[in-house]
Amino acid sequence: MKTAPLHAGALLLSSLLIPQPRAAEPGYPPDVDPAAIRTAVAAAPKTHPRLFVSAEDLRALRTPFPDGSLKRALAEYIVKEARGLLDAQPITRTLEGRRLLGQSRRCIERVVVLATAFHLTGEERFARRAEREMRAAAGFTDWNPSHFLDVAEMTTALAIGYDWLFDALSPESRVAIREAIVEKGVKLPLETKYNGWVRARNNWGQVCHGGLTLGALAVLEDEPELAARTVANALKNVTVSMAAFAPKGSYPEGPGYWAYGTTYNVLLIDALEGVLGSGFGLSQAPGFDMTGQYPAMMTGPSGTTFNYADGGSGRGPEPALFWFARRYHRPDWIHEEFDWLRRKMASGGRFLPLTLFWM
Repeated sequence: MKTAPLHAGALLLSSLLIPQPRAAEPGYPPDVDPAAIRTAVAAAPKTHPRLFVSAEDLRALRTPFPDGSLKRALAEYIVKEARGLLDAQPITRTLEGRRLLGQSRRCIERVVVLATAFHLTGEERFARRAEREMRAAAGFTDWNPSHFLDVAEMTTALAIGYDWLFDALSPESRVAIREAIVEKGVKLPLETKYNGWVRARNNWGQVCHGGLTLGALAVLEDEPELAARTVANALKNVTVSMAAFAPKGSYPEGPGYWAYGTTYNVLLIDALEGVLGSGFGLSQAPGFDMTGQYPAMMTGPSGTTFNYADGGSGRGPEPALFWFARRYHRPDWIHEEFDWLRRKMASGGRFLPLTLFWM
């Protein structure tokens, strides 16, 4: 009697059930030892890429995904979106009210899509277009530090683009982008008055510490002391925001802001572990290991979310959930996420391409 082959989704889910050995985690809250952080920065790889992916991960994108697979559909969607950006004008320093946030988020979405499309296809035009986008942002007078989320997200955009496209960038662009990351982003809370968010209790702490740490880790070979200070600042203070996960992973700001703050928390932890070899215990925050179930518990049969606090009722795919499911071996947390991704891929947000690596 023949046995029916396993569906690709079943294979993926079964792989998530198999525990992978992990090094013992440091305790929580983090022991912020500046000397130890400097040592970790000094020992970090000086090659690119190093944020979220390795060179091998990016090379693997050139191997076609199986026909009909969700990864294949996602890769094709990313390339299609990148083609649509080729003739678009780069972002401008145009504020909406007091915010530059819309432009910062647009920059992330464009740069991550274009960089991923470049590695999927090898087509230089995608790298050149991402380079134009980053040079435009680097040329702004500032990234609107009076509303610091704008700075954090723009720093994120340039950090990922600089890291993932490092070998494809011109020497002049590397300098311009690196200097912008440092001077218009990472340095500000350490050397200027723009630090009122540092001990924020809400998503601001997660987003701003996450974004600036990505910037610092992207340029650490040129700015090792700045990188060490930025990491120490994040480890010392992001715990204030992460207290929101206690005791069982829920979030006081509602599902929408859970997605915002928690995604940046994931980016922070993943980058620290990938670059410095340790998350310094951040993932041991009470409730963090349970928060991957929160979106499903807040979503009703109608597909809308419980819109308490200042959250809305809509939702789309959440790339960070794939990270949680893999890390904690909880395929049940993404049982419905595959369907969300297929039906609402266009609503996946600016970090959608990371799903290719976390799925």
